[in-house]
Amino acid sequence: MKIAITSTDGVKVNQHFGKATCFHIYANDRGLLRLLEKRGCPAYSDNNPDHQFHPERFESTFKAIADCDVLVTAKIGAVPADELMERGLSVIVTDDKIKAIVFDKTT
Repeated sequence: MKIAITSTDGVKVNQHFGKATCFHIYANDRGLLRLLEKRGCPAYSDNNPDHQFHPERFESTFKAIADCDVLVTAKIGAVPADELMERGLSVIVTDDKIKAIVFDKTT
């Protein structure tokens, strides 16, 4: 299982999905997270003061995490969250430290 996490410092889940210009990609390794890589992307909400859903911007951001199973983020709008879930990603909203996140060992 691959997990995409929005973080500005690699320590805490502290970034809004729409503001993320980098996703930390982790693997579930016997219930604990193991960093695989960091992936850059354009921010979905960059220069989007109206907060309307923009399919082109969303698609560009989604490409960075399309192979992931889960997104862990500090915040996300309802429409982008629904769109991610329709595409098969689970969405978890939290402000925990990354090392505190534990997934079931069988997942």
